[in-house]
Amino acid sequence: MSNYNYKVDSELGLLVVRVPGENADKFVSRKKELYHISLIEDLKINQEIIYLDVESGIKISKYVEGQLINATNLENLELIKLFKNYHSLLSTFDYHPFLRIEEFESYCDNQSEEYFELKEKLLYYKDYLQSQDKVFCHNDSQPFNMILGSDQIYLLDWEYAGNNDPVYDLVCFSEDYGADNENIYTSAMIYS
Repeated sequence: MSNYNYKVDSELGLLVVRVPGENADKFVSRKKELYHISLIEDLKINQEIIYLDVESGIKISKYVEGQLINATNLENLELIKLFKNYHSLLSTFDYHPFLRIEEFESYCDNQSEEYFELKEKLLYYKDYLQSQDKVFCHNDSQPFNMILGSDQIYLLDWEYAGNNDPVYDLVCFSEDYGADNENIYTSAMIYS
């Protein structure tokens, strides 16, 4: 799934217009996205949403000034504070990672051998992972969804939000962040 995002100069200032890519509706529920945006509204960690159409998925939001998160501008502790802030909430919707895997597989018939090897390793831990306590998670906490503003970190795009194991957000971030296992372990220890 891809979104097309456009930066627009308007009477209201700089805006971002999101137009969902083809078949985006198969992967996310815009009603759940809107619900989760309202759930975190008081935390002020998301950009200001001006318009979100739950049928088309078109979203218009205020542009957030800042820079993308990278290895030189973020400390583990800042990230942990951000995560703990919204992990204290509880959604009425679960993320269901294993059901999502099955559903997403049904949309694609050309998975590689490497994919199935990785899936087998994951399924080995399924019972353990499903037994973990669930909290409200972003579930797509990759660095390109985070903006380091002048006074805070913003976490954008809550399309995949729902209750999940909180370590999921740490690993999702760390994987794209280029962190090694030691950094993930350190972050998890700080988190707990």
